[in-house]
Amino acid sequence: MNLNRRPLRKHSILTLPAPQLKGRSQSPLPQFGSVAQGKYRLIIFRDRITEEDQLEIIKALIPITNRPVLVFNFFYLNHKNRLSLAKLSRKSKTTFLQLDEAMLIFLTSVKESKLPSFIKLAASFAFAEPYQTASSNLPEEMFYGRGSQIRKLVDKIGDFSCLIYGGRQLGKTVLQREVERIFNQPTKGMRST
Repeated sequence: MNLNRRPLRKHSILTLPAPQLKGRSQSPLPQFGSVAQGKYRLIIFRDRITEEDQLEIIKALIPITNRPVLVFNFFYLNHKNRLSLAKLSRKSKTTFLQLDEAMLIFLTSVKESKLPSFIKLAASFAFAEPYQTASSNLPEEMFYGRGSQIRKLVDKIGDFSCLIYGGRQLGKTVLQREVERIFNQPTKGMRST
């Protein structure tokens, strides 16, 4: 009797729904925060494989899913392995976050939400290109500063009209959208027009 057995796969790919993360306090990377909208792809590696093989599997998955990829390694990555995988991801410009046994043990001691803590911890070993130059739809994680300008605009709303002016690519539309995001909260009785 001839049985055609498929070899056991050394990895699994799952869809991971999670609460939507917003803001820099939850995720320093918009790809894993507000842009992800709580939808992630999860690759689980059960057995140790080379960093190059891991990266090839991850790179093959990313164009298919168009979702941020989280990698769970159910084995310990020493410092050399972790840096090697980070170097390969930066060289190939492949964005993913990885978790291994050491990080998992650390995260069990964290009192706040585990997913934002994991993203902050793993981001330092990941490649990410969070900056945009061509769009005025800036993720809220990437909006920094301009607090005095925001306060002036919010204080003036309702009293009289404001005019925001300046040269190209100085952030006028981004500033307007940030004020709208802050001020337009119907659940709190705040609405912008």
